[in-house]
Amino acid sequence: MSATTYEIRLSGHLAPQVAAELGRSTRVVDVPPETVLRTAHIDPAGVHALIDRLGDFGLELLELRQCADADLCTYELRVRGSLGPLLLSAIPHAAAARVSEHTVLVTAGSDELDLLEIVRPIVAVGVEVQSVRRMSA
Repeated sequence: MSATTYEIRLSGHLAPQVAAELGRSTRVVDVPPETVLRTAHIDPAGVHALIDRLGDFGLELLELRQCADADLCTYELRVRGSLGPLLLSAIPHAAAARVSEHTVLVTAGSDELDLLEIVRPIVAVGVEVQSVRRMSA
């Protein structure tokens, strides 16, 4: 079987020692109250071993999604409050709108974009991500 990329959503925060054990081939982003992992290309046996290892640490698996190479991974993110122009310029997105007390972002849908690269600068400045919804490609 061929290797592919996986996105894994876990309940809770991933401890630094667990993240370190996963190595450089797995990107980790905290999206409170969840953690999102994005693997490098691994085969099905490798993803099963990774899930088993995460279970050994007591982490609850919420979602496992295979990302095909052609998968555009387009997302809608709802964040609390307003994002300033500097932060918006650092986040790759196709659209942004202010709705009530939230800002809604839609990713551009390029294969070089993924959820982790969009969420990382938002979380780094302490902005609360309220929801993430995968949109149809």
